[in-house]
Amino acid sequence: MSFWKTSAGTEATGEVEEMSFDPLPKGWYTSMLEEVSVDEYENQKKIKIKARIVGEGFGKNRVLFLNLKAFEGDKIKDTARDRAIQVLVKMYQICKAKLPNGEPDDRSLSQLVDKPMDLLLDIWELEDKSKSGNWLVNCAAKGEKAGGTTTGKPVAKSKPAPQDDDDSSIPF
Repeated sequence: MSFWKTSAGTEATGEVEEMSFDPLPKGWYTSMLEEVSVDEYENQKKIKIKARIVGEGFGKNRVLFLNLKAFEGDKIKDTARDRAIQVLVKMYQICKAKLPNGEPDDRSLSQLVDKPMDLLLDIWELEDKSKSGNWLVNCAAKGEKAGGTTTGKPVAKSKPAPQDDDDSSIPF
């Protein structure tokens, strides 16, 4: 293969597609978890996920950085923590991995890496619109929801429901 050929086997033309870093539209995306680890920021532990969309369709090859706030803490609402724990248990089930006896650590979370699954994403946005992104709503076995494609479609930005200024209102 010539250096100047693209991965599709065509000659490079110098035309570069525009990329968007806007959040993906709400929908199911077949993804591969590339990294899953425990992280701490401002004395609050969370599970940090790096996933790549592998399903055909909109968003393919897009890398996502997601957080699950599954640990107890001052800034975490019980409902957000409950949802994060349920999603995490579902991930372990999809990967046929054993749940750790206590809190998950990097070693136990490594069982979730390189396993395809369908992720349901939604959009969060701060009230002042200074930041927005995707949050992980749910997950399912690969093909169970997204069917190997993505259900999210490029759409104009819609206004999400107003949220509090602090991070505790973000449901992940």
